Amino acid sequence: MSWNCRGAATKQFKSTFSRFRRKFGVGVAAILEPRVSGDKALNIIRSLGFNNFIIADAHGYSGGIWVVWDPVDVNITLINKQDQFIHVWVEFPRKDGFFWTTVYASPQEENKRLLWEDLKHIGRTMNEPWLLSGDLNEICSISEKKGGCPADINKCRMFSDVLDACGVLDLGGSGSRFTWKGPKYSHLDRVFKRLDRAMANDLWRNCFEEADVLNLSRIFSDHYPVLVRLEKGDSCWRERPFRFMAIWQNDPRFSVFFKSNWDTSSELLSSLKSFTLAVKDWNKSVFGFILFRKNRVLARLDGIQKHMCLHNSWHLEDLETKLLRELSEILDLEEQIWY
Repeated sequence: MSWNCRGAATKQFKSTFSRFRRKFGVGVAAILEPRVSGDKALNIIRSLGFNNFIIADAHGYSGGIWVVWDPVDVNITLINKQDQFIHVWVEFPRKDGFFWTTVYASPQEENKRLLWEDLKHIGRTMNEPWLLSGDLNEICSISEKKGGCPADINKCRMFSDVLDACGVLDLGGSGSRFTWKGPKYSHLDRVFKRLDRAMANDLWRNCFEEADVLNLSRIFSDHYPVLVRLEKGDSCWRERPFRFMAIWQNDPRFSVFFKSNWDTSSELLSSLKSFTLAVKDWNKSVFGFILFRKNRVLARLDGIQKHMCLHNSWHLEDLETKLLRELSEILDLEEQIWY
Protein backbone atom coordinates (compact mmCIF):
# COMPACT_ATOMS: atom_id res chain seq x y z
CA MET A 1 0.00 0.00 0.00
CA SER A 2 1.14 3.55 -0.82
CA TRP A 3 -0.47 6.42 1.06
CA ASN A 4 0.29 10.12 1.22
CA CYS A 5 -1.08 10.54 4.72
CA ARG A 6 -0.13 14.24 5.08
CA GLY A 7 1.23 13.65 8.58
CA ALA A 8 1.79 10.48 10.61
CA ALA A 9 1.97 11.98 14.10
CA THR A 10 -1.79 12.15 14.65
CA LYS A 11 -3.88 9.64 16.54
CA GLN A 12 -6.21 9.46 13.54
CA PHE A 13 -3.37 8.30 11.30
CA LYS A 14 -2.49 5.38 13.57
CA SER A 15 -6.11 4.23 13.89
CA THR A 16 -6.78 4.57 10.15
CA PHE A 17 -3.56 2.89 9.07
CA SER A 18 -4.11 0.01 11.51
CA ARG A 19 -7.61 -0.49 10.11
CA PHE A 20 -6.29 -0.66 6.54
CA ARG A 21 -3.63 -3.12 7.64
CA ARG A 22 -6.06 -5.42 9.43
CA LYS A 23 -8.74 -5.34 6.76
CA PHE A 24 -6.54 -5.79 3.68
CA GLY A 25 -3.61 -7.75 5.09
CA VAL A 26 -1.04 -5.05 4.30
CA GLY A 27 2.40 -6.65 4.67
CA VAL A 28 4.33 -3.82 3.00
CA ALA A 29 3.52 -0.12 3.04
CA ALA A 30 4.96 3.15 1.77
CA ILE A 31 3.94 6.04 4.01
CA LEU A 32 4.44 9.29 2.11
CA GLU A 33 4.76 12.80 3.53
CA PRO A 34 4.73 11.65 7.19
CA ARG A 35 6.07 15.05 8.30
CA VAL A 36 7.99 13.34 11.09
CA SER A 37 11.70 12.52 11.39
CA GLY A 38 14.26 11.17 13.85
CA ASP A 39 13.37 9.24 16.99
CA LYS A 40 9.73 10.30 16.78
CA ALA A 41 9.44 8.62 13.38
CA LEU A 42 10.96 5.40 14.75
CA ASN A 43 8.55 5.38 17.69
CA ILE A 44 5.53 5.79 15.39
CA ILE A 45 6.70 3.03 13.04
CA ARG A 46 7.24 0.60 15.93
CA SER A 47 3.86 1.51 17.44
CA LEU A 48 2.30 0.39 14.13
CA GLY A 49 3.82 -3.07 14.66
CA PHE A 50 6.63 -2.89 12.09
CA ASN A 51 10.20 -3.70 13.12
CA ASN A 52 11.68 -3.36 9.64
CA PHE A 53 11.77 -0.04 7.84
CA ILE A 54 13.65 2.24 5.45
CA ILE A 55 13.34 6.00 5.88
CA ALA A 56 13.99 8.88 3.51
CA ASP A 57 13.74 11.77 5.97
CA ALA A 58 11.50 14.75 5.45
CA HIS A 59 13.07 18.17 5.00
CA GLY A 60 11.42 20.38 7.56
CA TYR A 61 7.66 19.98 7.44
CA SER A 62 7.35 18.51 3.95
CA GLY A 63 8.30 15.35 2.08
CA GLY A 64 9.63 12.11 3.49
CA ILE A 65 9.04 8.43 2.69
CA TRP A 66 8.78 5.45 5.02
CA VAL A 67 8.88 1.91 3.67
CA VAL A 68 7.75 -0.50 6.40
CA TRP A 69 7.19 -4.24 6.33
CA ASP A 70 6.46 -7.35 8.35
CA PRO A 71 9.48 -9.70 8.58
CA VAL A 72 7.23 -12.77 8.56
CA ASP A 73 5.73 -11.89 5.19
CA VAL A 74 8.52 -10.33 3.19
CA ASN A 75 12.20 -9.56 2.84
CA ILE A 76 13.23 -6.17 1.42
CA THR A 77 16.70 -5.07 0.35
CA LEU A 78 17.54 -1.40 -0.20
CA ILE A 79 18.98 -0.61 -3.64
CA ASN A 80 18.82 3.19 -3.78
CA LYS A 81 17.37 5.95 -1.62
CA GLN A 82 16.81 9.58 -2.58
CA ASP A 83 14.69 12.43 -1.26
CA GLN A 84 11.86 11.63 -3.71
CA PHE A 85 11.99 7.83 -3.97
CA ILE A 86 13.09 4.59 -2.36
CA HIS A 87 14.13 1.75 -4.69
CA VAL A 88 14.17 -1.79 -3.23
CA TRP A 89 14.20 -5.49 -4.08
CA VAL A 90 11.15 -7.33 -2.65
CA GLU A 91 10.87 -11.06 -1.94
CA PHE A 92 7.64 -12.68 -0.75
CA PRO A 93 7.34 -16.33 0.33
CA ARG A 94 6.29 -18.56 -2.59
CA LYS A 95 6.19 -15.60 -5.02
CA ASP A 96 8.58 -14.17 -7.58
CA GLY A 97 10.83 -11.34 -6.40
CA PHE A 98 10.63 -7.91 -8.01
CA PHE A 99 11.99 -4.38 -7.82
CA TRP A 100 9.73 -1.75 -6.28
CA THR A 101 10.18 1.99 -6.49
CA THR A 102 7.94 4.05 -4.25
CA VAL A 103 7.75 7.74 -5.06
CA TYR A 104 6.80 11.00 -3.43
CA ALA A 105 7.30 13.58 -6.18
CA SER A 106 8.12 17.12 -5.15
CA PRO A 107 5.63 19.82 -6.20
CA GLN A 108 8.61 21.94 -7.31
CA GLU A 109 9.19 21.52 -11.05
CA GLU A 110 13.00 21.58 -10.84
CA ASN A 111 13.09 18.77 -8.27
CA LYS A 112 10.47 16.84 -10.21
CA ARG A 113 12.59 16.92 -13.36
CA LEU A 114 15.47 15.38 -11.40
CA LEU A 115 13.12 12.61 -10.27
CA TRP A 116 12.01 11.93 -13.85
CA GLU A 117 15.65 11.50 -14.92
CA ASP A 118 16.31 9.08 -12.03
CA LEU A 119 13.22 7.02 -12.90
CA LYS A 120 14.10 6.91 -16.60
CA HIS A 121 17.59 5.67 -15.71
CA ILE A 122 16.11 2.88 -13.58
CA GLY A 123 13.71 1.98 -16.39
CA ARG A 124 16.39 1.88 -19.08
CA THR A 125 18.55 -0.50 -17.03
CA MET A 126 15.68 -2.65 -15.71
CA ASN A 127 15.61 -6.31 -16.80
CA GLU A 128 13.60 -7.70 -13.88
CA PRO A 129 9.95 -7.33 -12.80
CA TRP A 130 9.45 -3.73 -11.66
CA LEU A 131 6.60 -2.05 -9.77
CA LEU A 132 6.43 1.76 -9.57
CA SER A 133 3.89 3.36 -7.24
CA GLY A 134 3.19 6.33 -5.02
CA ASP A 135 2.32 10.00 -5.31
CA LEU A 136 3.69 11.06 -8.71
CA ASN A 137 2.14 14.52 -8.29
CA GLU A 138 1.29 14.68 -12.01
CA ILE A 139 -1.45 13.58 -14.39
CA CYS A 140 -1.22 11.82 -17.77
CA SER A 141 -4.27 13.29 -19.48
CA ILE A 142 -6.95 15.94 -19.09
CA SER A 143 -9.40 13.19 -18.08
CA GLU A 144 -7.41 12.72 -14.84
CA LYS A 145 -8.43 16.17 -13.59
CA LYS A 146 -11.79 17.65 -12.66
CA GLY A 147 -12.54 21.22 -11.62
CA GLY A 148 -10.29 24.26 -11.33
CA CYS A 149 -8.44 25.62 -14.36
CA PRO A 150 -8.05 23.43 -17.47
CA ALA A 151 -5.24 20.86 -17.32
CA ASP A 152 -1.92 21.73 -18.97
CA ILE A 153 -1.82 19.41 -22.00
CA ASN A 154 1.92 19.90 -22.52
CA LYS A 155 2.70 18.82 -18.95
CA CYS A 156 0.45 15.79 -19.41
CA ARG A 157 2.38 14.81 -22.53
CA MET A 158 5.73 15.30 -20.80
CA PHE A 159 4.66 13.02 -17.94
CA SER A 160 3.35 10.39 -20.36
CA ASP A 161 6.70 10.51 -22.18
CA VAL A 162 8.48 9.88 -18.87
CA LEU A 163 6.37 6.77 -18.19
CA ASP A 164 6.94 5.55 -21.75
CA ALA A 165 10.69 6.00 -21.29
CA CYS A 166 10.48 3.98 -18.05
CA GLY A 167 8.71 1.16 -19.90
CA VAL A 168 5.81 0.95 -17.44
CA LEU A 169 2.06 0.66 -17.96
CA ASP A 170 -0.61 2.02 -15.65
CA LEU A 171 -2.27 -0.77 -13.63
CA GLY A 172 -5.51 1.18 -13.31
CA GLY A 173 -7.51 0.91 -10.13
CA SER A 174 -11.02 0.26 -8.88
CA GLY A 175 -12.70 2.64 -6.48
CA SER A 176 -12.48 6.40 -6.79
CA ARG A 177 -11.70 7.78 -10.24
CA PHE A 178 -9.42 10.42 -8.69
CA THR A 179 -6.91 10.02 -5.84
CA TRP A 180 -6.52 13.60 -4.59
CA LYS A 181 -9.02 16.16 -3.39
CA GLY A 182 -7.70 19.68 -3.99
CA PRO A 183 -8.81 23.21 -3.15
CA LYS A 184 -11.87 25.06 -4.40
CA TYR A 185 -11.11 28.35 -6.10
CA SER A 186 -13.56 31.24 -6.48
CA HIS A 187 -16.13 30.70 -9.26
CA LEU A 188 -14.59 27.29 -10.11
CA ASP A 189 -15.44 23.71 -9.17
CA ARG A 190 -13.33 21.94 -6.55
CA VAL A 191 -10.21 20.31 -7.98
CA PHE A 192 -9.84 16.53 -8.13
CA LYS A 193 -6.82 14.79 -9.71
CA ARG A 194 -5.38 11.31 -10.13
CA LEU A 195 -1.96 11.95 -8.59
CA ASP A 196 -1.45 8.57 -6.89
CA ARG A 197 -1.11 5.42 -8.99
CA ALA A 198 0.61 2.07 -9.49
CA MET A 199 2.48 1.08 -12.68
CA ALA A 200 4.60 -1.88 -13.72
CA ASN A 201 6.64 -3.24 -16.58
CA ASP A 202 5.65 -6.26 -18.68
CA LEU A 203 7.81 -8.66 -16.65
CA TRP A 204 6.03 -7.71 -13.42
CA ARG A 205 2.62 -8.03 -15.07
CA ASN A 206 3.49 -11.50 -16.37
CA CYS A 207 4.63 -12.62 -12.90
CA PHE A 208 1.49 -11.31 -11.17
CA GLU A 209 -1.32 -11.87 -13.66
CA GLU A 210 -3.97 -11.86 -10.92
CA ALA A 211 -2.79 -8.60 -9.34
CA ASP A 212 -5.21 -5.71 -9.05
CA VAL A 213 -5.24 -2.18 -7.63
CA LEU A 214 -7.74 -0.62 -5.23
CA ASN A 215 -8.11 3.09 -4.49
CA LEU A 216 -9.23 2.95 -0.86
CA SER A 217 -11.39 5.49 0.95
CA ARG A 218 -9.90 8.91 1.68
CA ILE A 219 -9.79 9.28 5.48
CA PHE A 220 -8.03 12.12 7.37
CA SER A 221 -5.97 13.05 4.30
CA ASP A 222 -6.63 14.66 0.94
CA HIS A 223 -5.04 11.63 -0.79
CA TYR A 224 -6.57 8.19 -1.32
CA PRO A 225 -4.41 5.17 -0.34
CA VAL A 226 -3.47 2.94 -3.29
CA LEU A 227 -3.45 -0.80 -2.54
CA VAL A 228 -1.73 -3.30 -4.85
CA ARG A 229 -2.93 -6.87 -4.22
CA LEU A 230 -0.61 -9.46 -5.71
CA GLU A 231 -3.45 -11.98 -5.68
CA LYS A 232 -7.01 -10.92 -6.38
CA GLY A 233 -9.18 -10.94 -3.31
CA ASP A 234 -6.20 -11.07 -0.94
CA SER A 235 -7.53 -10.35 2.55
CA CYS A 236 -6.62 -11.00 6.16
CA TRP A 237 -9.94 -11.24 7.97
CA ARG A 238 -9.37 -14.00 10.50
CA GLU A 239 -11.30 -15.11 13.54
CA ARG A 240 -9.52 -13.78 16.60
CA PRO A 241 -9.00 -15.73 19.84
CA PHE A 242 -11.02 -14.76 22.90
CA ARG A 243 -9.62 -11.83 24.89
CA PHE A 244 -10.83 -10.22 28.09
CA MET A 245 -11.34 -6.55 27.20
CA ALA A 246 -10.29 -3.94 29.74
CA ILE A 247 -13.02 -1.57 28.56
CA TRP A 248 -15.64 -3.93 30.01
CA GLN A 249 -14.59 -2.94 33.52
CA ASN A 250 -15.34 0.71 32.71
CA ASP A 251 -18.95 -0.18 32.00
CA PRO A 252 -21.15 -0.35 35.15
CA ARG A 253 -23.31 -3.04 33.50
CA PHE A 254 -20.42 -5.50 33.44
CA SER A 255 -20.37 -6.09 37.22
CA VAL A 256 -24.05 -7.03 37.19
CA PHE A 257 -23.56 -9.24 34.15
CA PHE A 258 -20.57 -10.98 35.74
CA LYS A 259 -22.40 -11.80 38.95
CA SER A 260 -25.35 -13.17 36.99
CA ASN A 261 -23.30 -15.32 34.62
CA TRP A 262 -20.48 -16.73 36.72
CA ASP A 263 -21.26 -20.29 37.86
CA THR A 264 -19.93 -20.56 41.41
CA SER A 265 -21.06 -24.19 41.74
CA SER A 266 -18.82 -25.54 38.93
CA GLU A 267 -15.07 -26.05 38.65
CA LEU A 268 -12.98 -23.14 37.39
CA LEU A 269 -12.44 -24.37 33.79
CA SER A 270 -16.11 -25.18 33.35
CA SER A 271 -17.14 -21.78 34.75
CA LEU A 272 -14.66 -20.04 32.44
CA LYS A 273 -15.98 -21.87 29.40
CA SER A 274 -19.63 -21.03 30.05
CA PHE A 275 -18.80 -17.44 31.01
CA THR A 276 -16.73 -16.95 27.83
CA LEU A 277 -19.67 -17.94 25.65
CA ALA A 278 -22.00 -15.64 27.56
CA VAL A 279 -19.67 -12.64 27.58
CA LYS A 280 -19.09 -12.88 23.83
CA ASP A 281 -22.82 -12.38 23.27
CA TRP A 282 -22.92 -9.61 25.89
CA ASN A 283 -20.00 -7.80 24.25
CA LYS A 284 -21.67 -8.05 20.86
CA SER A 285 -24.88 -6.50 22.15
CA VAL A 286 -23.19 -3.75 24.20
CA PHE A 287 -20.06 -2.85 22.19
CA GLY A 288 -20.73 -4.52 18.86
CA PHE A 289 -22.63 -1.45 17.67
CA ILE A 290 -19.28 0.33 17.36
CA LEU A 291 -18.21 -1.87 14.46
CA PHE A 292 -21.63 -1.39 12.86
CA ARG A 293 -21.40 2.41 13.26
CA LYS A 294 -17.86 2.48 11.86
CA ASN A 295 -18.75 0.38 8.82
CA ARG A 296 -21.83 2.51 8.20
CA VAL A 297 -19.82 5.75 8.38
CA LEU A 298 -17.09 4.37 6.14
CA ALA A 299 -19.62 3.17 3.58
CA ARG A 300 -21.28 6.59 3.54
CA LEU A 301 -17.91 8.35 3.19
CA ASP A 302 -16.99 6.10 0.28
CA GLY A 303 -20.27 6.85 -1.48
CA ILE A 304 -20.00 10.59 -0.86
CA GLN A 305 -16.42 10.76 -2.11
CA LYS A 306 -17.26 8.87 -5.30
CA HIS A 307 -20.21 11.20 -5.94
CA MET A 308 -18.08 14.32 -5.25
CA CYS A 309 -15.63 13.20 -7.94
CA LEU A 310 -18.47 13.55 -10.45
CA HIS A 311 -20.66 16.36 -9.06
CA ASN A 312 -19.91 19.28 -6.75
CA SER A 313 -22.11 19.78 -3.71
CA TRP A 314 -21.63 21.97 -0.65
CA HIS A 315 -24.14 19.76 1.16
CA LEU A 316 -21.96 16.67 0.55
CA GLU A 317 -18.81 18.50 1.67
CA ASP A 318 -20.51 19.48 4.94
CA LEU A 319 -21.77 15.93 5.39
CA GLU A 320 -18.28 14.53 4.75
CA THR A 321 -16.87 16.82 7.47
CA LYS A 322 -19.53 15.67 9.96
CA LEU A 323 -18.95 12.00 9.12
CA LEU A 324 -15.18 12.39 9.57
CA ARG A 325 -15.81 13.95 12.96
CA GLU A 326 -18.08 11.02 13.90
CA LEU A 327 -15.48 8.55 12.61
CA SER A 328 -12.81 10.17 14.78
CA GLU A 329 -15.00 9.66 17.88
CA ILE A 330 -15.65 6.04 16.91
CA LEU A 331 -11.93 5.39 16.37
CA ASP A 332 -11.15 6.84 19.81
CA LEU A 333 -13.56 4.38 21.40
CA GLU A 334 -12.29 1.56 19.23
CA GLU A 335 -8.73 2.33 20.33
CA GLN A 336 -9.81 1.88 23.95
CA ILE A 337 -11.32 -1.47 23.00
CA TRP A 338 -8.14 -2.64 21.22
CA TYR A 339 -6.05 -1.40 24.16
